[in-house]
Amino acid sequence: MAAIDACNVLLDNMSPAHAARYALSEAGLSRLTADFYRGARKAPSFMAGMDSADAAGVH
Repeated sequence: MAAIDACNVLLDNMSPAHAARYALSEAGLSRLTADFYRGARKAPSFMAGMDSADAAGVH
């Protein structure tokens, strides 16, 4: 989702709400980056519950 948001910002293809939050400026791009990393920290890890062999793809 973040890649899509980043492309939309760069192509100026945003809804008014997104345009207000993620302007093509240093502040807007910093906010986009901060929101992305904030969301990534809250998302459950895709490796949660895996043992080390599963995580390494060893089977």
